[in-house]
Amino acid sequence: MAHLGKKIKVKFADQGQDLLWFEVDLTTDQVTAAGPFHNDLYKGKYVFCPRSLYPGMYLEYSDTPIVKMHQKLTAIKYQITEVEKV
Repeated sequence: MAHLGKKIKVKFADQGQDLLWFEVDLTTDQVTAAGPFHNDLYKGKYVFCPRSLYPGMYLEYSDTPIVKMHQKLTAIKYQITEVEKV
C-alpha cells in the first residue's frame, strides 16, 4: 500500500444509514470526524489497523487504545467502499 499521509477518509457502503464515512488520524489511529451524522458518537474512537484498510473490509474500532490482540472490538456493519488520503 502506498504511503497515505497523516489522515485517511474511509467511506462505507451506503445502505440508507446515517454513517457514511470516518476520517482517521494515522498518527493516533483515532477517528477525528464521522459523518454525515453521529460525529459525537465516533469521534475519538480508536481504529484497528487503519493503514491496512481496503475496500470490501469491515472497519473495527475500540473506545480505548488498541494494545492487545484479545481486546474487544466493535465492527461497523457496512463494508468499506473507499480509502483515500485527506
